[in-house]
Amino acid sequence: MDPQFYLVSMDGERLRSRTLDSMHFLTRQVPSLEHDNEVRGESLGLIRYIDCNFDGPALLPEDAAKRQFADELIAYADAFTKALYSPLISHADVSDEVVAALDKLEAALSKFNDGPFFLGQFSLVDIAYITILERVQIFYSHLRNYDIAKGRPNLEKFIDEMNKIEAYTLTKNDPMFSLDLAKKNLKLCEGDYAPAGPGLHLPATSRLRWRHQANHRANPFP
Repeated sequence: MDPQFYLVSMDGERLRSRTLDSMHFLTRQVPSLEHDNEVRGESLGLIRYIDCNFDGPALLPEDAAKRQFADELIAYADAFTKALYSPLISHADVSDEVVAALDKLEAALSKFNDGPFFLGQFSLVDIAYITILERVQIFYSHLRNYDIAKGRPNLEKFIDEMNKIEAYTLTKNDPMFSLDLAKKNLKLCEGDYAPAGPGLHLPATSRLRWRHQANHRANPFP
């Protein structure tokens, strides 16, 4: 991570507070970016803007076929999110739509064979999907006793490879913290939890990493 940038924890109540009059929060969204006297606050839009206006490795390849596929996958992200969250919000079991949506990603990850990511090499598409997958993997494991990567080797490999990228892992929450937020915001009750089962097993190294990251977010400045 660039030493001039720091991860700072921001809870929902503070974000929604009317006392926040900083330019950075005019969009009422996190993340937000102020550049050239304009504030932007839509995640994928921010990433595209940064990719076009700042130096660094490109987040989309030059290959026309890959760029077209990237546009298709980014356009599908909202529908994918809705398909995965609908059974959780409606207190329903794993639906055919959930299975189909995950299978669609599994197939998409096999389109290019020059790497484990959606376009082969790391790109904007991976950034768009990993944050969604991170949460639904936790929710379905704990609330439905369902492993979204089981029987989907491409998806499992993709998640494993993303977890090797420090810039991503530094942004991850403790799974139980994410689950508690889901219980509150999705109005899930204890009865929604799956019976005792394998659940989401976290290796000791992952638990230590999340604990370290939580401490870093709480005290981000050296």
